[in-house]
Amino acid sequence: MLTQCLACGSPSLIHDVQVPDQDHSIAPGPLMLRKDGSPKAFLFKDKRTTPILAIVCRDCGYAHFFAANPAKLDITSPESEFDATQAWRCETCGEINSNTFGVCANCQAPNPNPPAPGDRGWL
Repeated sequence: MLTQCLACGSPSLIHDVQVPDQDHSIAPGPLMLRKDGSPKAFLFKDKRTTPILAIVCRDCGYAHFFAANPAKLDITSPESEFDATQAWRCETCGEINSNTFGVCANCQAPNPNPPAPGDRGWL
């Protein structure tokens, strides 16, 4: 944890300052960092997000920004948002597809574990 300002060296810091996203929506949330696990995918990009927080120096006003939970952005982390029970990754192109898809939405490669006949899930 940061104990002194990186700009002026002051130990007087305000921790856990939220940075709101001013996107003019009805209920704005926190400003987010985003990492796509499959950025080239047509659909289901395996989006991973975490809020941006700040620590502000009381003396000089310098704001130190950081990811609230950086592990959520890491594709190798067990805390990532990819849920293998709801989707499958195409072995050919890397696209993340719903388990209800019998073929990849991007390259049409077959699902290695296709849904049972008649099981269309939310489609």
